[in-house]
Amino acid sequence: DDYRLACNSPCKDIAKDTLNYFPDFDLAGMPRFADAGYDLGAFEIQSAVPVDLGDDVSVCEGNTAILDAGADYNSYLWSTTDDTQTIEVSDADTYSVTVTNEYLCEATDEIALTVNPLPVVDLGDDVSICEGNTTILDPGAGYESYLWSTTDETQTIEVSVSDTYSVVVTNEYLCEATDEIVLTVNPLPVVDLGEDQTINNTQSIDLDAGEFEGYLWSTDETSQTITVDGAVLGVGVFDYSVTVTDVNTCEGVGEIQITVEDAVGINKLNIQETAVYPNPNNGIFNVETIGNVQIVDITGRVIKNISVNGIATIDISSYPNGIYILKVSNTEETKEYKVFVN
Repeated sequence: DDYRLACNSPCKDIAKDTLNYFPDFDLAGMPRFADAGYDLGAFEIQSAVPVDLGDDVSVCEGNTAILDAGADYNSYLWSTTDDTQTIEVSDADTYSVTVTNEYLCEATDEIALTVNPLPVVDLGDDVSICEGNTTILDPGAGYESYLWSTTDETQTIEVSVSDTYSVVVTNEYLCEATDEIVLTVNPLPVVDLGEDQTINNTQSIDLDAGEFEGYLWSTDETSQTITVDGAVLGVGVFDYSVTVTDVNTCEGVGEIQITVEDAVGINKLNIQETAVYPNPNNGIFNVETIGNVQIVDITGRVIKNISVNGIATIDISSYPNGIYILKVSNTEETKEYKVFVN
């Protein structure tokens, strides 16, 4: 019979299948000595099957790699002390494995693992803008590629809609990182100076922009209210505007036109001819008179100021229900009426 020698056997093949010149040929365990070696007769020398871990590999920080020595070995011993066919690794290092086959033959290979850093991306703090404006989102330069949640692939994008935006950037190692930012779009403040008003050159009227953080009138005044004085303006038509700023630093604009008439041309009020109807009402009523008409709320604030020469419809339905004072006046006298809004 032929015999197989283990890789670590002290026996060797001396290419002699018969040893007639050695009288003590013993196949039972006592080997013969020939040519400075032992020979058991015809046999096959076993060679280890090479092991190949492949080319060196790299991963991105936070990821792992699977190292595989291949199947069909009897045993494995890694430099990590693991004894499995595969190991999962994440640290930069040189890893080696020794494999053994069924004839106790060994083979070794090694592989270097490089761990590449992730890119650092920062879109900054969440931002807010005012309605109608836009903002530029920029993760910074120096990346190989960009992919936004909007599907854009540019370094920067211009946005104007409230949303959460994110970007994935890739560095030269093909490692990825992501960041996101929330954009809030704040509405513009709404300013209501009321309807256009008419006064005469003996009257004045207060314009009220409402409660905001800041004010700038076309007169350069910076208060919530301003007074328009017909005596100062004189007869004519005058435009007023105000720009207000709210808590979000958003701006809104209100406008109103004031007409100043000459008081000399206004007829003397005939108190007996003044009529208010319907009264009570839902905030919309008629005034029949000749003169200047003011509507005053319970705090004394003038909310309407118009000149009437005949019949005028007045609308204060946007104001709260309650009792209002209607003042009818000319240059010589004033008459007050209660108006009930419910």
